[in-house]
Amino acid sequence: MSIHPKKPKNPKTTTINTNGDNNLQSDIANFASSLGLSSSLPSSGFNDTSFRNPKAKNPSSKSTPKNAKNEIKPNKSQQSNIPNNPRKKPFNAVDSNKNAQNPRNPNFENSKDSRNQPKPRSQNIFAVDNSRSFDKYKNLPKLPLMKASALGVWYSDAAELEEKVIGDKKKGVKGVEEWKELVEKKRELGERLLWQFVSDYEGTRAQSGDIKMVLATQRSGTVTDKVSAFSVLVGDNCIANIKSIDALIGMVTSKVGKRYAFTGFEALKEMFISSLLPDRKLKTLSQQPLDLLPESKDGNSLLLFWHWEECLKQRYERYIFALEEASRDVLASLKDKSLKTIYALLLSKSEQERRLLSALVNKLGDPENKAASNA
Repeated sequence: MSIHPKKPKNPKTTTINTNGDNNLQSDIANFASSLGLSSSLPSSGFNDTSFRNPKAKNPSSKSTPKNAKNEIKPNKSQQSNIPNNPRKKPFNAVDSNKNAQNPRNPNFENSKDSRNQPKPRSQNIFAVDNSRSFDKYKNLPKLPLMKASALGVWYSDAAELEEKVIGDKKKGVKGVEEWKELVEKKRELGERLLWQFVSDYEGTRAQSGDIKMVLATQRSGTVTDKVSAFSVLVGDNCIANIKSIDALIGMVTSKVGKRYAFTGFEALKEMFISSLLPDRKLKTLSQQPLDLLPESKDGNSLLLFWHWEECLKQRYERYIFALEEASRDVLASLKDKSLKTIYALLLSKSEQERRLLSALVNKLGDPENKAASNA
């Protein structure tokens, strides 16, 4: 921004004929020299310097016009801030970076910062544990196995089948390494039988109208609707819908939001108490008489029940671990909910009773008086 000087009001100007003055001065100088007065020394008594031609001024010398006395010149700091073109703003790297990151900018998506900026990964609270892939069993022939529609209460059916197949037979004595190899072999066969059982359920029962409606609610619905859909599927066939149990456990073990834990804890508690846990402690495959299983339909069906029991035991341990973590949470309502759930499980079932009792005893020394009194 430049400051223009004020113009003087009606200045009085006089015109002088410079050519005539020069001629007059030269004539006077010639006349004085003819009289012997040409010297310009003070002793001569005459000084003709005023009649001589003026010396040529140096064009490099700076001369300020009279009318420029009132002009205000900006200092160096002001001159550096004044752009050459007032209509065009100076380039600013900070402003240009802000404009590149502005969502209203049409080049926002093509900017370098938006390309290099990492996108946050969204966590799915209903994530299913797919660590065991069943793709390798698709091309294998089917083994003789019970139908998925014939399943009732799993631990009652397993007890009846075990009495029929094993009876009073005693477990054989084998070496440790030999027994571990047998357990791994039967576990691999159990996974194959579980995949076959799930495929049978998805091809028959899952094609009915009511189950299709429940599956649609599971895919697109509110959190409460999805939890209800998982509970219905587990109640319909707990072995074939083991992924629904995994999804509910994923709700209470994920750190996305604690509000999902309240619904998940309650739903899992009702399922474990009412339909999943028997009135005894769960066993692993290594605790079962695997060497007495025959290679028949009943033998495969009993192995499926034993493999499912081991999977259920692992998931229940994860559920208890989530309850223990919630009992140490800073949120008072979540802590109280976990303590009540632990007490209900300890009172109803004997599975993991030591861990449940230990969690309640540890809360007696809680720094919050309310949590300690609830324990």
